[in-house]
Amino acid sequence: TPLNQLNINSEARIDRALSVFVDPSSTNAGDSTNIAFVKKHLPLVSKVIDVIDTSGSASPDLFFRHLVSKTSTTQLQNDHGALKVVKLAGNQWLKNAANYDVTHISPGHRGRLFQVSEPEAPDAETMVSGKTFVPSKNIENIVTVWNHFIHFICRHNPTLIQHQLDEALDIYNAKIEHHEKEKDALADAAQEIVQTNIIFGIILAAIHEQPQSVNGMNSLDYFLVARSILAPPNNRLKFLAGGGIGE
Repeated sequence: TPLNQLNINSEARIDRALSVFVDPSSTNAGDSTNIAFVKKHLPLVSKVIDVIDTSGSASPDLFFRHLVSKTSTTQLQNDHGALKVVKLAGNQWLKNAANYDVTHISPGHRGRLFQVSEPEAPDAETMVSGKTFVPSKNIENIVTVWNHFIHFICRHNPTLIQHQLDEALDIYNAKIEHHEKEKDALADAAQEIVQTNIIFGIILAAIHEQPQSVNGMNSLDYFLVARSILAPPNNRLKFLAGGGIGE
């Protein structure tokens, strides 16, 4: 069976997939192309390696590069017609409304949200000092993630957010009739989209998407892998360091 085949010589198939990141001549364990550094990232890509093997992909290099290419914020010919306006609406929401929304969450709820990334609940001193879930001072960094995320989802699995994309496109098409310039129609439509549940719907759809198989991957899993890899043209694939991936 395919499952039994995956278990046979698993070390060999893992080495084959990871070899596209490895420079065999590297002797520095801290070098990004060293086998020791590369294997630290195995938990990140182990499920992708399974997908590569079961899909019959002849080239792990091409598979990873294709995945990374979907995060590009460059507009492509086949991109969904709503992508531009949804991207812009997400930008506007993050810059103008997201932090405002956070301030309306009670300190108790913000404290519980803070526990998502902390092993222990914040004590009273932590709550007073503001070390709970608070408005972000790094909105531009979050905007950058959003821009890559929405491009990836629209290219990797557009059916996941088809309803939201269709709604956004309807709003944009209604605005374009009243504007001579595309940028004015985009700005007007984006403002209206921010007032709807479209952005929330996209985020929630991605968060709650179920994998197609047990222990499989959903779109967010693929996105995290794609954003953890550098794929320079005519050069070797590279993993980001742990800190870079965390950011």
